[in-house]
Amino acid sequence: MEIRLLVERTAADVDAETADQYCAALFAHLGQNCDDAYALEALLVLGLAHPDLLERHRISMPQEGRRLAVLLEKRGEADRAQTLLELLVARHPADRTLDHELSGVMKRSGNLDRLVERHLSRAEEAMREGNRSEAQRWLREVLALDSTRRDVARMIRDLRFEEGQIRAAWRKRLQLTAAVIVLVGAASAAVWRELTLDQAYASVPPAATGDVPAMQARLAAIDTMIEEHPLWLSMWEAGRERSRLRTEIERCESERAARERKLAEERARIETLAEGERARARLYAEQYEFSRALDHFRNALQHAPPDWAYRAQVQRDIDAILEWQKRKGQLASTGAKE
Repeated sequence: MEIRLLVERTAADVDAETADQYCAALFAHLGQNCDDAYALEALLVLGLAHPDLLERHRISMPQEGRRLAVLLEKRGEADRAQTLLELLVARHPADRTLDHELSGVMKRSGNLDRLVERHLSRAEEAMREGNRSEAQRWLREVLALDSTRRDVARMIRDLRFEEGQIRAAWRKRLQLTAAVIVLVGAASAAVWRELTLDQAYASVPPAATGDVPAMQARLAAIDTMIEEHPLWLSMWEAGRERSRLRTEIERCESERAARERKLAEERARIETLAEGERARARLYAEQYEFSRALDHFRNALQHAPPDWAYRAQVQRDIDAILEWQKRKGQLASTGAKE
């Protein structure tokens, strides 16, 4: 079975206490059989399904994951090793060794196109975070794999040029700010302007942490102030708050997306259970085992969500079986009397 499915199934079916017992037993077994890839894989699946499990047993997930990846690759299961390393990299993004191992597996297995896409994705992520040096490092990795990528070389040149422009812009902004501060100190009109903007900034409706609409409204108001008044003393405080609000909004949106994804996964799971029960019921019905079919139809309704597409049909099937059983009972009763 694919490792991702194993992790999902283990997380759903194995509780924390049972996982702890399995972990202790597997660790003891591996102490005597260190090259048992199956036991090592089971241990890592438990660790991925229960994030704190291996740490409690003082087992290094990255280290054991790299070891299992080597064993899987030697066994000719490069795809499985790659999937495992991808899960570990997602869990430990700061571990450069894991990232290097994953790149090596992908190179050796001939997944250069996918590896290039992965490096480009990491570069885009670094650029979104404003980390241009990190972005250039990933782009250079792409060039090392495919030296014909002129678009990547152009992106590196553009990033270097932007860095120079940003440094120049900051130097110019600092010079202008110093000049403005001097002028503000000398001019009463500038003082009045500062007071007015401070009052306007203070009058922006506050936003509680986690209240996304309120935070978006406050962020929009601050953006408007900064765009319309590019230089004022409290602009730096507003800029810091703007960055914090953007980060907080992104975090809230990410959590909301995660909740929606989890709900979708749960719905898919229960629909799968309901579909399975419905299929078994139909099979029994075709074999004229209506009592067993009735049980499975009822199980399907019990598992299915309220808006399940087959709910009405399953209810009709149940009603039909109950009606058939009722008629059968009446016929049997009539025959007995005669």
